[in-house]
Parts: sequence; structure tokens; C-alpha cells
Amino acid sequence: MKNFAAIMLLSHGVPMILGGDEMGRSQLGNNNAYCQDNEISWVDWHLTEKNASLVRFFRLLIKFRKTMPLLRPETFQDNGTSAVTWHGVKLNKPDLEYHSRTLAMLQIGAADGSDIYMVMNSYYEQLRFDLPQLPRHKKWYRIVDTNLAPPHDIEDTDKEIVLNEQRFYNVAPRSVLILISK
Repeated sequence: MKNFAAIMLLSHGVPMILGGDEMGRSQLGNNNAYCQDNEISWVDWHLTEKNASLVRFFRLLIKFRKTMPLLRPETFQDNGTSAVTWHGVKLNKPDLEYHSRTLAMLQIGAADGSDIYMVMNSYYEQLRFDLPQLPRHKKWYRIVDTNLAPPHDIEDTDKEIVLNEQRFYNVAPRSVLILISK
């Protein structure tokens, strides 16, 4: 659930969150529960306590999205100077084949702003991803690593964790990593 939330809330456009997603609510595969007057459409508010760490994850991820102008572009038109570059395990080498299970994206901020680096590893093994090189005055900070147990899976704004290793990150299987530059 955290992987889907991270990918959705860091994508361009308006995120579509169904009421209850933030607490792990399920409609048991029913995509149109409007006409159901039973457990499929009812909201179990006890899930907010049962899945408090997921609610916290959504709350902090939404807060992060609100603080990052890069995630809310004014236009989707490409003016020839793309602010997004695609990568794989190696920089500038995205694996776009059918069988690929990895993708990384760098969103380049303004000169005085932060960049965002998002890595998605849906492979069943840990993979070592190269990190883009930053100017000397900047470093990579971890915002999200969905593999880590709460409360370390997401950091609050301005409490990000500086990476000791700035050249690569070992991304756990079936997880999402989000870094920002500062």
C-alpha cells in the first residue's frame, strides 16, 4: 500500500485517493461499490487505529507533496528542456523492456530548489542503484524508503535523513525510495 501511495502521490496530476485508502480500507475488488449497502461500501473507522502507521505515511506524504512545487507543475507541455530524466540501476540507462522490474526518475528543481529522485524496485531481490551526482554544495536526503519499518519508512519535512553514501543506494526488493537534494 505504501508503494502505491508513494508512486501515486509523486506522479504529476491530481492524485485520485478513494476515501479510506489512507487507512487500508478495501472494497474487496469491487470497483463500483455505490450500490452495495454492506461491508463492501461501509467505512470501518477502527482501521484508523489498526493501521495508524499507514495513516501517518499518507499524512506525511501528502504534506511532502504540498511542500514540493516540482510535484505540482503548472503545465505538462514539454518546452524542450525536460525537467525529468529516466534511469535504471545505472544512471541514464532506464530498462524499458517488457520484463523490467525497475525504474528511477529524477525531477530537476530550480537552481535554488531541491531535486527529487524516486526509485521503484519491484524485483524480488535488493538492487544497487547509482545516484545522480549533485553539485558540491548539495547532498541526497532520504524522505521515503517503504522497506523500512514505521516510523522510519517516511521522514517529516525538514527532518530528512542525509545519506552517508552519496554515490549509490541499495534498494530493497519490492520497495520505493524517495530522495531530495538539499
